[in-house]
Amino acid sequence: MGAEVRRPADVPSAYRETARLYGIPPVLFYAMALQESGRTVRNAHRPWPWTLNVEGESYYYDTQTQMWDALRGFVMAGRTHIGIGLLQVTTPYNGHVLSDLYAAIDPYTNLRMGAQILLERYRETGDWWIAVGHYHSPGRKPPQIERARHYRESVQRRWRKLYGPLADGLEQEVWSWASIDTP
Repeated sequence: MGAEVRRPADVPSAYRETARLYGIPPVLFYAMALQESGRTVRNAHRPWPWTLNVEGESYYYDTQTQMWDALRGFVMAGRTHIGIGLLQVTTPYNGHVLSDLYAAIDPYTNLRMGAQILLERYRETGDWWIAVGHYHSPGRKPPQIERARHYRESVQRRWRKLYGPLADGLEQEVWSWASIDTP
């Protein structure tokens, strides 16, 4: 389900429900997943659960077992910067939510981990778009700020692609779906 998302109810249920639990705008959450792990399968661009990003290089696997075997191999080889799954929860930066690598390969657990991180960034900034940038690059040094800006703009492009010409008019309405009175 890629281009046909036109309202929060069109977001796939796992993203919508996780977003609801954490008080995150659902289309924003889904746009982030597309940015983090998007892959075109059968003519549709969608988040791909069996995705790793190792030190800047993306790897897509056909099964959870293949991804797990590859992840173990990367770890055993001493690779330390690894993004895992739908929302690319990253070692070692997200250790507070990523204590178990095997748990992170479960798509539903990965969604909850990513939602927790995004909600933390929102609580720090009070702005969903700034939180999106900080999800990717939370640092305050100029190169980190630039990476955050670039990432935020990439997610905004996906947001606009999902909503089409309605994006600007619906932005405030969609933000109202979110509440920070959550975990």
